Amino acid sequence: MQKKLKLLLIEDSLDDAELLIRQIEKSGYELEYSRVETEKQLMNSLECEDWDFVISDYSLPNFTGLSAINIIKQLGIDIPIIIVSGAIGEDIAVEAMKAGAHDYIMKDNLARLSPAIERELREVQVREERRQAVNSLRESEQKYHNLFDQSPVGVFIVNKDLVITESNKRAADIFLTNLERLIGSDIRELVDKSLISLINQAFKGKSSQKDIHYRSEFDQDDTWLYCCVSPLKDSGKKVTDVMGVLEDITQRKHAEQGIQKLNINLEKRVELRTHELTSTNLKLISEINHRKEAEKKLKSSLREKEVLLKEVHHRVKNNLQLISSMIGLQRDGLEDSNSLYMLEESERRIQSIALIHEHLYSSEDFEHINFSDYISLLVENLYSSFQIYPGHIETKMELEEFNLDIDKAVPCSLIINELISNSLKHAFPLKPLKSSKSNNIIDIKARMLKNTDIQITISDNGVGFPKDIDYKNTNTLGMQLVCSLVDQLHGTIKLSSKSGTKFSINFH
Repeated sequence: MQKKLKLLLIEDSLDDAELLIRQIEKSGYELEYSRVETEKQLMNSLECEDWDFVISDYSLPNFTGLSAINIIKQLGIDIPIIIVSGAIGEDIAVEAMKAGAHDYIMKDNLARLSPAIERELREVQVREERRQAVNSLRESEQKYHNLFDQSPVGVFIVNKDLVITESNKRAADIFLTNLERLIGSDIRELVDKSLISLINQAFKGKSSQKDIHYRSEFDQDDTWLYCCVSPLKDSGKKVTDVMGVLEDITQRKHAEQGIQKLNINLEKRVELRTHELTSTNLKLISEINHRKEAEKKLKSSLREKEVLLKEVHHRVKNNLQLISSMIGLQRDGLEDSNSLYMLEESERRIQSIALIHEHLYSSEDFEHINFSDYISLLVENLYSSFQIYPGHIETKMELEEFNLDIDKAVPCSLIINELISNSLKHAFPLKPLKSSKSNNIIDIKARMLKNTDIQITISDNGVGFPKDIDYKNTNTLGMQLVCSLVDQLHGTIKLSSKSGTKFSINFH
């Protein structure tokens, strides 16, 4: 892989420049270069672009290689420069090296050029790494000094003579003096023997901490200090100094003393209240036992109620089935078509109510019924009752999940029973053969609206509701029953006969 090199060439001879370029490229460099031959061109190139290397002829018509070296030095650019010349004396070469040239090469010995370039590029990299390391060290030292000076706790360093050699302002504030006076002071003049003992232990290599009392000669108020001392070691792991950290904990100590007093008072109060609570607890235990006993009786009563409700729904369902069977027996003996029709209608209505009670006694919830499931069963029973052949009428159902209590479920079931029965009886007068299919459709939808109203829609694509009949003022029992039940639900009913018959019932 070729090495990239960005070269600035100071050369007035185009032939010599091409010779240098070929020599460098022959050494495996991918070269990007620019040739200048005047001082102004050199200044512009150095100011506008960054270069990896500069090669300069020693003598040019307008200026010399030494001038180029001085310009680079004045701009403060760390870039290697090699002087290349056809005829240069040793004294001039020495002068160029003293001026700042990194090497000089004769044009008849260009084999030295590539090794010299590689050597100087390595030197540039070393200088850059050293410069970065120095900058990093300087930044680190500055951060340390900032941290040391701005620390919220006092920090000081003492030598083996127990003289403070370094300190931050917070430590001076704690000792109620200024930083200039503190540095150089004997620590033994500022603190009691307990801290001096910790410092002596630190010089033996042991870190320790302690809360100490401190009283300044300038301020007779007691001050509590948290002190932590640690040994500082040189590269040979020998302890040379000790660092101390001080934190003023006077407020905390006063708070602890206040808490101790409060705890004593609290213990006395607790003892008094414990005696009072003991008698109160005995009363509460007695009351809790009474409530638990009442709860047991209530649960027992609820279980009995559940059994009773299940039995009631079961018996109502059985009684309705018995009535339905009796009507069926009565119907079998009739020949009058009108009477027969009325009995069949009554039987279907009774079966729709019985189906609700069957749902309730087989459910864990005896007060509510899943009405979407109920509608599906009701439709199945009606189709069976009317002996609808498969393919004669297609049923589409879109039923959302919602529950109804028995007070709403019974009238709602009778309404659906009547409207579906009407569609089955009157919407499709022409019945196809058993083996054929038709386009007859009954569509049943039940959903809960945003305002929590229930909407039930029953429609068909049959012959439509007779236009000369007012469904709200008809003498037919079925529609009278539907309108009466809608009023009982405090709901509304609408009829549309544009393409077939569509009834929409809304109730809360």
